[in-house]
This record gives sequence, C-alpha cells and structure tokens, in this order.
Amino acid sequence: MRPNSPSAPSAVFSLPPDQADPVSACPPHRGRPQVLITGDLTTAEEIEPFCPGIRAAVVKTSVSRFAADGMHPAQAREVIRDAAHEAVQDLAHAAPPTIELPATLTVRFRNADLAEMATWINGAVREDALTVCLTDADPIRLYRGFVAVFMLTRAIAE
Repeated sequence: MRPNSPSAPSAVFSLPPDQADPVSACPPHRGRPQVLITGDLTTAEEIEPFCPGIRAAVVKTSVSRFAADGMHPAQAREVIRDAAHEAVQDLAHAAPPTIELPATLTVRFRNADLAEMATWINGAVREDALTVCLTDADPIRLYRGFVAVFMLTRAIAE
C-alpha cells in the first residue's frame, strides 16, 4: 500500500511474499473473494500472492512516491471495464484471499518519531527504530489497528 502522503507508512504482511495491501485482510473474515484491483503495477504484483487469480486493471505508472503517470480517463475506464468483465466471467473460480491467521502486519515508518507515536495504538509493538508490528487473529481488528496507526501518524506528521 503506497498512499500519496509524505508521512504514509509502508505496510507489509509478514507472510511471503513480503508485501501486500492490508485491505486484503478483511475479505477472509467475510469469506468473499477479491476479483478486481485497480491502480499501478506494484499494487497488482503485491496483492497477487494473497488473492491468486485477481484481475488487475493497471491504469497508472508510479513516477515517484508522490506522483504517477495516469492514463486518460476514457482509456482508464475501458481498461477497468474490461478487467471487471473478465473478473465477473471467472467468478466461479474465485476464492477468498489466502492469509493465514493470526497475521502480522508490519509497518515501516520514515522516521523514529512516527514509529513511536504508532505505539500509542493498542496492540502496536515496536520492532526497531522505524518498524511497528500489529498481530491479530481477527482480520477486521487487524485492519482497524492499521487504519488507526495510519490515521494517527498521518495527522501528526501533516
């Protein structure tokens, strides 16, 4: 997950491979598959190991942490529409994300002050100067913990 914010932490599940979108922690709780993701190639590559077969509509290319080259909106709509159509056509073969629980979400911050502030959130444990981990058997609670850490540190840094 790479939100466009200078204070945004980067998040990874501590499961191979090393990176994934934390939103994927939610659907196993509901038993629903994720069949489509839109964004850049990095996002598509990071979610694939957790959601095998997910369709990706790549509509932008990251230029830096703060910028991307996006397709023209009309072209992006067509790419998304085509990927969504393929995803729906293959819905019978879709399965919920494969994240074993309990799962650990590791968040690496750009500076130690933000990592320390993240520990104000219940369950956030400091691993080193820049890294905080959250572990939970409940994917919704884990996701909510991540959101709380993200919102707190983003608000403080901005």
